[in-house]
Amino acid sequence: MRQLYAALLVPLVLAIGCEGNMAIFADSPMETNTPTSESPEPVLTPTGFEPGPPVLRKLTSTEYKNSVEAAFGMGFVADFILPEDQTTNGLTSIAMAATSISPLGVEQYETAGFEVAKMILEVPSLRNSLVSCDGSNFGDAECLREMIQDLGPKLYRRNLDDVEVQEILVPSLQAATTLQDFWVGVEFAIATMLQSPSFLYRAEYGESDPNRPGLRKLTPAEVATKLSFFILGKPPTDATLALVDAGGLQTQDEVREEALRLLALPEARENFRVFWTEYFGLQKIESITKDQYVYPDFDQATAQSMREETVRLMEHLVFENPSDMREMFTSTTTFVDSRLAAIYRLDGFEGSDFGQIELTQDAKRAGILGHASILALNSHSVSTSPSHRGKFIREALMCQALPPPPPNASTVIPDPDPNVGPQTLRQRLEDYFSNPACGSCHMAMDSLGFGLENYDGIGRFRTLDNGLPIDATGELNGVNFDDGVSLGAAIAQDPATMDCMVRKTYRHVVGRIEGEGDKPLVDELKAKFEASDYRFKDLVIEIAASEAFLWVQEVEQ
Repeated sequence: MRQLYAALLVPLVLAIGCEGNMAIFADSPMETNTPTSESPEPVLTPTGFEPGPPVLRKLTSTEYKNSVEAAFGMGFVADFILPEDQTTNGLTSIAMAATSISPLGVEQYETAGFEVAKMILEVPSLRNSLVSCDGSNFGDAECLREMIQDLGPKLYRRNLDDVEVQEILVPSLQAATTLQDFWVGVEFAIATMLQSPSFLYRAEYGESDPNRPGLRKLTPAEVATKLSFFILGKPPTDATLALVDAGGLQTQDEVREEALRLLALPEARENFRVFWTEYFGLQKIESITKDQYVYPDFDQATAQSMREETVRLMEHLVFENPSDMREMFTSTTTFVDSRLAAIYRLDGFEGSDFGQIELTQDAKRAGILGHASILALNSHSVSTSPSHRGKFIREALMCQALPPPPPNASTVIPDPDPNVGPQTLRQRLEDYFSNPACGSCHMAMDSLGFGLENYDGIGRFRTLDNGLPIDATGELNGVNFDDGVSLGAAIAQDPATMDCMVRKTYRHVVGRIEGEGDKPLVDELKAKFEASDYRFKDLVIEIAASEAFLWVQEVEQ
């Protein structure tokens, strides 16, 4: 039977192995639900802003699973082997907007599609809910057609036209009649749709607007899909689809209102956990290694706890107690379990589950820069790394690009000179990087990383390094700091950190690094973010209602 499937899938495989560009959708029908009357809302465009090109976004592994669950109304326990998600500039969303599917990926999607189909057909109630017939007639084309017409919009996130339905129906019916089993046809139809570019890619193509030559406005259906994946990480809910059917999501205010509604759903919290994980690079923490002699408390379970603490704090600041996002650097609220309590030397913490606590001044840590996740990730296996920590602050938190090291530059610190006597790591680095070829960049990093030297390679507080007192003092743009806590306060007050949050969230939404044409809108978003007292939900809503979200450039056919 698999040989038959393989023969029938050849055209589909050729279609799915395409580059991630709009060409494959150029002639595809798009459901618009656009009213014939002109929109009453004036277009609010920052002077000089230029929308980006149309985008095809491949579903991430999580979005694939969420889409399957949403379409069939049940959770799946199978661990699908899907193509590995890539990242660009630290964000999967950028990579997914510029990726193609390899031959191996085609095979993985084929296997996953049939696994899903078989799991569905093994559940009688679910199987019977897909069709209106009893399946006794293996050649029942009308029943199979009806199933495709009903299921297609749930997977493709738009209505299918007659040609598309026929392209799925013909080989599915052939499979059913050849093997004389109606349910084989159903299985083949489901697997086919799960391998279609219309399922695996989200199109943001829009339609031409005669009043704005050179631009295309996303259709309400496209806006609904883009908004739902941005906030919930899954296809539009029934409520959002009903809004589209009623002629909604036409104006910026309607998009703001729907974005606010979606942010109140529990799925929003779960979805933004993924965003914060990528924002801080936390997905890498479970793959780092630490010398067990130096750090016997570190293992994979501890790494998971470290990541959870940071994500929970961001959830708290965004959803539980909507706060000024600068508090991510200064908050004494955090979430720990017994593993983290041991690292932080918190007396009296009981139980293995996570609990919310308020750190006292004696804890000598505050905000994410005191989190073991950030400190462990940006350290070596046997020691701290002011360079890595400072680089993280500059690039991940302040969006300040640092040049690569000169060719053939050594990144290994020489062993201590036995003739000099004991030195702290800071002293060794300051001596080593006095070399002009390395010094300017390294001091830009290390001068901030030194502020975290009171925390060892897994985040434990210490006062001595190599038996000598630690010097954690420094300066950031004219603001002096004495330790990690005051460094966090200085970073919180630096405009670059919240500007960076706007830029990284904007990149996440548009699927690319911002260009010169984006600057007017990004500047406007920064001003609105500041006016909202840096509430992250407000930033999400304003980006969703922005020109960059709703419009794209016209492309040549």
